[in-house]
Amino acid sequence: MNFLIFPIFFLTSALYPLWRIREGSHLVYRISALNPFTHAVEMIRFAMYERFNVDATMISVAVAALLVAILSYSRRGACWGARETLHNCRRVRITALRGAGAPARSKPSPIPIGSG
Repeated sequence: MNFLIFPIFFLTSALYPLWRIREGSHLVYRISALNPFTHAVEMIRFAMYERFNVDATMISVAVAALLVAILSYSRRGACWGARETLHNCRRVRITALRGAGAPARSKPSPIPIGSG
């Protein structure tokens, strides 16, 4: 996990402002500008000085909306389309959770095992 988190953190503007990164390396500035966490940090930085950064706010809201859409799509799974009824949707989910070839329900044995 740290393999992903640390590069993402170091490529934000949390440690240095974007204008300082631009002065140092144009490539690192471009990568930082593509990082959505950079815009969240910039939004917080501007809020500390009681200013409003429109670009950072719009990008942060767009990324958050995209993540919510992806999360809701993955939770619905095969039931995203309007053609599926609620009953069929539940059946698809239950079948997927059981796995292929798994029995629907196991019946209890009539004779207790280990008695007598």
